[in-house]
Amino acid sequence: MAREGTVHLPVGGPDGVPIALLRRVYGLSIAEVAAARTTGYRATPVEARYLLSTTP
Repeated sequence: MAREGTVHLPVGGPDGVPIALLRRVYGLSIAEVAAARTTGYRATPVEARYLLSTTP
């Protein structure tokens, strides 16, 4: 993260990372997903590419 930083991803909605995907990949709790839905999710560029590539 120190070298590449992080990117901000929206969670849920038509342009966001699906909630179910975050729960499955990272095992986030309902409370964590609710927080991410409000504030977005910070991911490394590699994680972001993976999450966005698996979005239907």
